Amino acid sequence: MKKVILLVMVFVLVFAVSAVNLKAQGQEMDLYVNAGLITDDQFTFDPIVWSGGINVDIHFSDMLMLSPECDVIFWGFKFDAIWLAPGVIANFKTNMLFVGGGITKWFKLSGNVFNSDLSLKLNVGFKSKKYRLTVYLLTPFDEMFKRYYTMFGATIGFAF
Repeated sequence: MKKVILLVMVFVLVFAVSAVNLKAQGQEMDLYVNAGLITDDQFTFDPIVWSGGINVDIHFSDMLMLSPECDVIFWGFKFDAIWLAPGVIANFKTNMLFVGGGITKWFKLSGNVFNSDLSLKLNVGFKSKKYRLTVYLLTPFDEMFKRYYTMFGATIGFAF
């Protein structure tokens, strides 16, 4: 719990510092529909875990954007385990590159009802007006960066 509070305090500090250059009238938002793959920390891709979802980039300044997202996660091609993964990430950006971190929580939609713990999501990516490529790391706060708990993923998004 202390790690979560520390992470929230860091985000509040970053937003407070960047508030000097907020664009009150010209706030931009970009909407992306994305698809991707997720694997474990051994990069086995067994089973294939894939995702599809929506991502919105809200630009607060030239260097800061907030990215709420919601993905649907599928394990293999049997569709017996389907997860909903909403999250939010604060990203620092330069021209077309961005890097950031945030939180996500997975909810199982099919099969036995199960909710995951809050997880840290760190990402780095490339963004243009038409495409968004992202590589990310997921790790639960309770088992942070431990073997067998960390997952890696990549997505490609298309703008609307």
